[in-house]
Amino acid sequence: MPSIGWPSPGPAMNGAAGALPGTLTIRRGAPNPNGAREAELFLIAGDASVPVARILPDPDAILPARRAPSPQSPFRLRILHFNDLHGHIARFTPEGVQPVFSRMAWRIRQARDEVSRSDHGGLLVLSGGDDIGDSAFDELLTPEDGAGAACHPTYTLYAEAGVDAAVLGNHDFDRGLEPLARAISQAPFPVLSANLRPAGDVSLPVYPAVLFVLRGVRVGIIGLTTRAELKLVEGARWTLLDPLEVAQNLVPALRSYCDVLIVLSHLGGSLEVGTCAVQDIGDRELAELLPASAVDLIVGAHSHQPLNEAGLHVENVVNGIPIVQAGAGGKYLGEVTITLRPRPAVTDARLWSVPYLPMREDLEQRFVAPLTARAAKILGQVLGTLACEPDYRDEAVRSDFAAGENALANFIADALVQRCRRAGFPVDLGMIDASCLCGGLPEGDVVRYGDWFRVQPYEDPLYIGTLSWADFLEFLQDNARRVDRPGEPRVERGFAHFSRGLRYTIRLGGGRQEHQVCDATFRGKPLHADAERTMTIAFPGFFRHLAAPWERVMGERYGMVCFPVARLSPAPAGLFVRRELVAYIREVGGITPAAGARCDGRLTIVQ
Repeated sequence: MPSIGWPSPGPAMNGAAGALPGTLTIRRGAPNPNGAREAELFLIAGDASVPVARILPDPDAILPARRAPSPQSPFRLRILHFNDLHGHIARFTPEGVQPVFSRMAWRIRQARDEVSRSDHGGLLVLSGGDDIGDSAFDELLTPEDGAGAACHPTYTLYAEAGVDAAVLGNHDFDRGLEPLARAISQAPFPVLSANLRPAGDVSLPVYPAVLFVLRGVRVGIIGLTTRAELKLVEGARWTLLDPLEVAQNLVPALRSYCDVLIVLSHLGGSLEVGTCAVQDIGDRELAELLPASAVDLIVGAHSHQPLNEAGLHVENVVNGIPIVQAGAGGKYLGEVTITLRPRPAVTDARLWSVPYLPMREDLEQRFVAPLTARAAKILGQVLGTLACEPDYRDEAVRSDFAAGENALANFIADALVQRCRRAGFPVDLGMIDASCLCGGLPEGDVVRYGDWFRVQPYEDPLYIGTLSWADFLEFLQDNARRVDRPGEPRVERGFAHFSRGLRYTIRLGGGRQEHQVCDATFRGKPLHADAERTMTIAFPGFFRHLAAPWERVMGERYGMVCFPVARLSPAPAGLFVRRELVAYIREVGGITPAAGARCDGRLTIVQ
């Protein structure tokens, strides 16, 4: 067990200046006044990059006496959890605005009322991350009407509904460190990430772990954030450490001080899930590699999986550790009961279907309705004319995007080049894959901001990389192996579309390994394997992220070596894809063949 002493300096957060590796500090915090009001909150800060050797409490960080549950007098801790809301506190549909978070808030209030009737229970509400990005409500932070939100809309709702703690997800970093730091500093609940390590000049109010004491029961919560699908806009100003190493450093240090120890994880379900890219480990691997029953629960996120819809499933108990997750987008609210008699055990787990829950009317009217009214105004702005072209529609984007040349892909790739050049970057090519789009455009005569927001909801930063012509030809050959083959099931392989400067042909072979690139030209001249000449390429930060499962399978089963994006030495441009596309659509007057949204023969596929 780590030694305990009294500190002379004040506490430091993750990796901040003054934090000694292997040393944690504990200080008293203030819980969300709308959350577990009866709880005492203790904030655990410091550097867990090495095994924890010391825990230094502040003088006022005196833990209350422990409760002694028994079989005759058990204590029931309830956990309400959700994850990957992506800012969708309400959903805009053709039928109107559909409440989301106000329905979750109804169940949160009901559960608090139930727990308050007994001295033998407690409730904590946890978010698994990806809270503050990728919805129309994020535009209220910097809206064109000039009335920016004082606090992040999502965190405003969380505070009012009674969220007790959250972990950082990969998309929470999308807008950069400064907006994230502002959002966290305004939140009346702790935000966690034990493996986040900012540089010395970065102040990010994030904690590795917290300890809640509810009626004498100590509940420790450790936060872990994935390194996958992460866009490092600020480069070296911060980094994420290996989550397994950090967990192995923290869990033994905190276990003896907790009656219940929970990992609040934004790692993803496992390395085998196909719904997202998972790096290092997922929740299942974490449970397997920790000592048996080392923690009492893993509350998961990132992979958008609805687990345990009909009770805790035996496959979701790994090495004695239950794993839960509540889908994504506010479709589900998870509920777990941990019973202490005195040892803790998960005795119930379920998912509530949010669309069928009643609505908390006061929250909807006071907070959500004003936000949706302002967001609707932004979404309704007309960007330009929209042509009626099959390539622009959902069906083409979802089914045919990697089967050949696509007019909408051409438009986006060309736009990246033009916008980067306008910003002063000497870009030769732009490229995108399907990870850049979540769907197509609706039918109609005009394209509105909301239409394009549904195509590109993520605040995806632009990167610029460089390859020699020789390496680019290798990259192009790798891309040819990713094209959809006739008659094969479509999975995401990361097939890239390029801007108009490049023209080439893919000749399909008997199998993927036999596909060949031929007749490749750049600006009308043949491309050749020149190691001296270079190609500067602009591409989204999410480029090829969705292809990671396919790349792994092809490597394991067939020994196929894929071209890593890291070879481009990508550097952030300080630009964001959706913002640049919105500006470009306005500039060219819409999305039409005349504006460049057309097929021009830049890609040919032959048998």
